Amino acid sequence: MIRDPEPALYFLSQEFKGPTGLTRRLALIGAIDIEPLGATILPHERTLPKHVDDRLKLLEATRAQTGQIFLIYEDADRMIDAVLESYQDRHPVLTGNLDGIQTSLWKCTDTTLHHTIGNALSSSTALIADGHHRYQTACRYAAAHPENRAAQQVMVTLVNRYHPGLAILPTHRLVEPGSPGGRELCRRLQAEFKTGSALPADQWLNHWRQAAGQEGIGVLDLTTRTGFWLPLPQAAEREDLLAVEFLHDHILKPWLKIDVDRPDSLARLDYWKGDLKPEDLPTLARKFELAFLVPPPSLEAVFRRSRSGHILPQKSTFFSPKIPSGLVFRSVQEYSGSEIP
Repeated sequence: MIRDPEPALYFLSQEFKGPTGLTRRLALIGAIDIEPLGATILPHERTLPKHVDDRLKLLEATRAQTGQIFLIYEDADRMIDAVLESYQDRHPVLTGNLDGIQTSLWKCTDTTLHHTIGNALSSSTALIADGHHRYQTACRYAAAHPENRAAQQVMVTLVNRYHPGLAILPTHRLVEPGSPGGRELCRRLQAEFKTGSALPADQWLNHWRQAAGQEGIGVLDLTTRTGFWLPLPQAAEREDLLAVEFLHDHILKPWLKIDVDRPDSLARLDYWKGDLKPEDLPTLARKFELAFLVPPPSLEAVFRRSRSGHILPQKSTFFSPKIPSGLVFRSVQEYSGSEIP
């Protein structure tokens, strides 16, 4: 490990194949002051205490922030994006292909530019896209070490809300066998919500892709390999509920007793990120009997729900690609004098 001798910001580029083809996303890696959630740092997903406990043990053992907190800030003028673009012709400090994503990192030690970027971000609200547990971990560590100034900040990766490379992919729900069984639940749902007829799963999944999930929640019975649409009722639209909220509040909780407020009930639930193809169904059917497909929420909707104080269920969003951990570490060891790592 090599510690940079002077303060630095880091500029990250990720090139990947997105829904519209080859896409490049730019990000800024730096440190921000830790503050309570809900004012300028907005959470949007629930957390589980055990995950915070695990990360706190890691932080206490290493005395370093190793993982990224993915924040989305708002800069409609894209001033910071222009700065990041200006570095693309320079030689990066590292580059490589990580999980099919071409990743490059540049180091910026220009203190004047640091202040310019800091001033531009000072009035921005930021949404936690990924890393809710890491942020809560940093808060607990900071509270436990009030005398340590380095511990009062946390490393983050910032992406502009208005960057064209920012996209949310769906995260679907998979349910293991239980009571009621998949066939029985599908029968009840079709009667309760007056859905259309079920279609063969292959045909239905193709329809799902073409509709981009706009017709509601998709229900797949993996035992019969059939699927149907579950339209959101007008009451849900009036309450501004996202599809994933309606699924958890009005189907998973009352019908299957899967409750985000009861972590023990989540053992029957699993997740599938991104596209679900017909060829995936045989593998899923070995373990699961139901799949609920939910359309990804828009970024505007996530910001709106977060600003109004609503917290979504775990794994309601999938901001792709993820920010890789380990590109930059930030020490939280105590230092003397005016030196801050």
